[in-house]
Amino acid sequence: MADAERLATLEIEAEVRRLAARYMALCDEPPTAAPGPDFEQLFTSDLVWEGVGGKAASEFSRVEGRDKLLAWFAALRDPPKYAFNIHLLTSEAIVARDGTARGTWVMLQAAARQSGEAELRVARVTIDFREEEGGWRIAHFRTESLLRFDAGAAAVAALIEGLKA
Repeated sequence: MADAERLATLEIEAEVRRLAARYMALCDEPPTAAPGPDFEQLFTSDLVWEGVGGKAASEFSRVEGRDKLLAWFAALRDPPKYAFNIHLLTSEAIVARDGTARGTWVMLQAAARQSGEAELRVARVTIDFREEEGGWRIAHFRTESLLRFDAGAAAVAALIEGLKA
């Protein structure tokens, strides 16, 4: 691989890494206020977003099209379910070739619900990216549930009390 080709590959990998991180930050509660693309700018017009595997497929539907996804996410946040919600990505693997890229990550989500309960999720996220409208976009997003732990309000209160000690 020539130097120019290697550099182009590294630039694509960096761009899709930033795009995945931006997506997660905008899914947080509160969403990030950091400058960057708006949520609707992250996706191709023909995007597919889906839960895969037994648990995630039954919890999340398959959504096709950017406008449908934006409506689906708006419905998830109205009324707000979470008082606090954060998504962390790790165990990254990105492959870029022939004008497309695919990234896989392990995602950790820690959330406090408005009800006082909490949840911890671990998922494998696979995202296909491609260029559209002059930039890289998410074309196919898949989430596969690996772990979900729900904690009642009493357990959360005990944890918080323990942290104060």
